[in-house]
Amino acid sequence: MTAPGAIPERSTSRYPGHYARTMDPQRLLEMFTDSQRIAPTSKNPETAQRRFDLAVEAYHQLSSLTLPGDIRASVRGVMATVAERFPVQVRLNEAMGLCARATKLKNLQRRLEWLDRARAVLADGLADPALAGASSLHEMHEQVVWEIARAEMPVVIGGRAGVRDSRYACCKYSNGRTQHPVIRSVSRALPKRRAQR
Repeated sequence: MTAPGAIPERSTSRYPGHYARTMDPQRLLEMFTDSQRIAPTSKNPETAQRRFDLAVEAYHQLSSLTLPGDIRASVRGVMATVAERFPVQVRLNEAMGLCARATKLKNLQRRLEWLDRARAVLADGLADPALAGASSLHEMHEQVVWEIARAEMPVVIGGRAGVRDSRYACCKYSNGRTQHPVIRSVSRALPKRRAQR
């Protein structure tokens, strides 16, 4: 397995040597630029992985060509950065996509199923020794676990059962208030997810 931050070998890509005959650096640079942009932002893990592999292939083919020193150094720096961030970011993006899907569902059981899928994605990342120290994975995992617990929490205010709002993952009551003060205060105390650099 490639260590986080290390640029993967060409053979690890699903496209090894696929562009070995491409000698046009402009075409390769466009391919590399698009792929390194999409890989860490797509919420579809398959799309993200395909684009990451394509970036690896384009990088190695570019490295085999004669390029100006500044362009070669720039491409290598970008590839190293993407390789370092990708293993964590691909899991965060997938989990965020699952959570976004969950918030659109009105059925509580279905919403919990999608939230649990997000929790499993993050837990799988934390189970990887190479990623276990990623604070962003820990923070988002805690937030998803809290959302699951809150969705399952029976809420009764003044003898009235709360009706859960699937769009905002909070409680809405017949008197028009959107959150009980205690729940609101706990929500504000939750750690905020840090943006990936």
